[in-house]
Amino acid sequence: MSRLLVFAATASLLSVTGQAALSQGVHEHPESKPGTSVVTRVEVRAGSVYDSHDLANNGMAAGDRIWVTKFPSSGMIDGPSRDD
Repeated sequence: MSRLLVFAATASLLSVTGQAALSQGVHEHPESKPGTSVVTRVEVRAGSVYDSHDLANNGMAAGDRIWVTKFPSSGMIDGPSRDD
């Protein structure tokens, strides 16, 4: 009987803990983040993205056209955050 009681207590504790974690996860990562920007896809030569080793591994030639995602940039590089 005591094994059954321990099992039931453990199961209910895990269930409650799991439900609490699920409810917290909703607020950690909101669906829409302010400040997100639109990205676009552009067509480029594979040789401008991959080196010869990667081209050979993927069975591509340097002149093959591929689609890549272009992320907008401000041109500023984020400096190290150490000792801030």
